[in-house]
Amino acid sequence: MTGIEIIDSKIYGRVKPRIYAFETKTVPNFLKVGDTYRPVWIRMEEWRKHYKNLQFLKDWEAMVDADTYFRDHAVHDFLIDHGKRRATESDFAEGVYRSNEFFLGAQEEDVDDAIDDIRADYEKERHSYTFYNAEDHLPLTDGVYERNADWKLRDNQKEVIKSFLKAKEGGRKNLLMYAVMRFGKSFTALCCAKAMDARLVVVVSGKADVGEEWKKNVERPLLLEGYKFLRSRDLTENSTVISDSLAENQRLVVFLTLQDLLGRDIKERHRDLFQLNDAGKLDLLIVDESHFAARSDETGRVLRAASQDSHEDDGYDDTLDK
Repeated sequence: MTGIEIIDSKIYGRVKPRIYAFETKTVPNFLKVGDTYRPVWIRMEEWRKHYKNLQFLKDWEAMVDADTYFRDHAVHDFLIDHGKRRATESDFAEGVYRSNEFFLGAQEEDVDDAIDDIRADYEKERHSYTFYNAEDHLPLTDGVYERNADWKLRDNQKEVIKSFLKAKEGGRKNLLMYAVMRFGKSFTALCCAKAMDARLVVVVSGKADVGEEWKKNVERPLLLEGYKFLRSRDLTENSTVISDSLAENQRLVVFLTLQDLLGRDIKERHRDLFQLNDAGKLDLLIVDESHFAARSDETGRVLRAASQDSHEDDGYDDTLDK
């Protein structure tokens, strides 16, 4: 590379997020769909390190207006809802780099249709997809999702659930779910909760922006019929909403951030939850993205706290750390 080419590859102005698609004979009959915040050609060069016969097809701007964009997850949801299967480990030959952003039978035109549907969704405010603010990268608003996604558990996800139940029956209380990106850890973890007949599930994360993905994973799948999603502002509006919902025989997934839980004193909006925990009614605690702050002394103390007066006991029946 010339000096100018090297500089061009390292320094570039503001690039709008884009969706891209490519094919490769290494994974025949599958279309790879991803997103990037850098020039697409740079991302393709990175992928060519894994797939030397990569054939770039097309890229699309992921902005719906000057301040709002969408992720590749939205395109993936459209493809799956329209019958395109996501790649699994068995679709890759031994030694081939694996990514489940490949979709069987998908074509460039299918991504065109997905982009059109996502843009129409934003304009008509249907709230079927998640959109993000270009400045802080946080979801704009809570989505309103229809429970119409007929998501099927893959064999490798079924094995995780089987292992989870076996460990639980053996008395294990602290478990780690470790899997490749886009494995479907959130959905699988929720299916673990269903398999153990959990009524109250709490998800805590060091990243506030994953809350919307958890909401979608709770509210869309037909497999999780009966589960209701709550977050911190729901608890602020009604401090007894968890107890009230459980009294109505609803099953709950409560999403909270570690930052929200921090503090020596229990916040009023959390008091109901801690009292239910003391009463042994918290069935499953899921720590999402635990490497974001959960390992620090201060936030780790939050996870160990069973009540305002006892900060050393674990206090939770089962912990799935992923």
